[in-house]
Amino acid sequence: MRLSRRHRNPGIAMDMTPMIDVTFQLIIFFMTASQLSELERERLELPKLKGTDEQVPALVTINVNSRGDIAIAGTTLTLEQMEAQVGKAVQERRNKPGGSELIVLRVDRHVKNSATVNRIFEALKRQGISSTRIAVEVPGE
Repeated sequence: MRLSRRHRNPGIAMDMTPMIDVTFQLIIFFMTASQLSELERERLELPKLKGTDEQVPALVTINVNSRGDIAIAGTTLTLEQMEAQVGKAVQERRNKPGGSELIVLRVDRHVKNSATVNRIFEALKRQGISSTRIAVEVPGE
């Protein structure tokens, strides 16, 4: 006589490999995204002043180094190129509902001539941009 063996159900097995893959993909994405946001910030010595705590995401960050060179996202531009690039970004933003048209200007505190900064503000005014901020470094931080 042959006795039947009971086949036991081993339970529910869960394959964790896809979850681990997704986790690593998210880590890579956030590391890449944080590196891209750092591209907009050049190493500048900003003026030491008490600033506002209100932080609104900037549409474009314009950097002006101590020599008066204008840069956006790590690329040095002429005033005309900067105006065209900012104008394009603002136009794209205006075609989409919501969002901010804030332009942040980061100027090295050792810039010798404020004429570059004045020309940037004039260019932004020609683009119809009224929402600009000048970045500062809060003393003691």
